[in-house]
Amino acid sequence: MADWKKNRQKFQMPHDRVERCMRYVKAVEKAKRKAEKAKRVAARPEPAQGTAEFEALLLERWQARQEAKKQEGGHAEI
Repeated sequence: MADWKKNRQKFQMPHDRVERCMRYVKAVEKAKRKAEKAKRVAARPEPAQGTAEFEALLLERWQARQEAKKQEGGHAEI
């Protein structure tokens, strides 16, 4: 189904014009927040595999898992 049809159906239900408008505004703001968050995540990429940074990150995560394993006295989850 086309996006405009989905949007039209999504905002048709309430008959009160103000409520309909607010639902639309909230949905648009939520979409903007999601886009900003995705942009921030994309801006800080993981280090490339095989580099010293990547190896240090792996070691740090492994050590954190080992610490968690010691504290729990069982198996560590990723």
